[in-house]
Amino acid sequence: MRVQGKLLSSAILYGSFQDPILGLGMLLILIFALMLYVVVKRQSLRAAALLATGDGETQFRSLAEAIPLIVWTAGPDGQTNYINERWSEMTGTAKGECLGNSWAEFVHPDDLAVCWKKWNDCMHSGETFEIEYRLRDKENRYRWFINRAVPLRDASGAIKQWFGSCTDIDDQMRNQQVLEEQIKERTSELFDANTKLKEEMWEKDLARKQLDQQN
Repeated sequence: MRVQGKLLSSAILYGSFQDPILGLGMLLILIFALMLYVVVKRQSLRAAALLATGDGETQFRSLAEAIPLIVWTAGPDGQTNYINERWSEMTGTAKGECLGNSWAEFVHPDDLAVCWKKWNDCMHSGETFEIEYRLRDKENRYRWFINRAVPLRDASGAIKQWFGSCTDIDDQMRNQQVLEEQIKERTSELFDANTKLKEEMWEKDLARKQLDQQN
């Protein structure tokens, strides 16, 4: 839903140039986020591998419940048939209450149409599903998540099941919004200063010309 990479990189570079402490802080946050992503990614891949075997359902469920993010699976028709306890903890719903398509009730109204379109497109194309959207938590606050899902196929290549995970990125998104506002403010200040400088130069040039004419 948003193009994040280039904007975030620009924000970090700009902030580092203007404020070294801010730049160092953002670098440490990114390093920590990358390390966490690698650990979670390994766990997710292992869970997907267990699910793909068909005889590792119990092991998959045990591993999925241990992963510190929302893990879900859906059938070829897109209907959610499993979602781990992290979802219940986040939404305040009972376990197993949000199967099928009922999870959509927690998606921000402004994000829902885009989410449905992306999900339907991926179900038909078999491409990896990935989207950033807001989900409502148990305190009726909306938090940003990135939702990714890959299709698991049988020997014939037909989609057998979808394996997905939702990662909370609300803190990163809000930090980025702060950086964007800072960049916007500083850019505006630079523009105003540049405009004022041009006006002063124009006034000095005009005064010089008028003085030359008098002489």
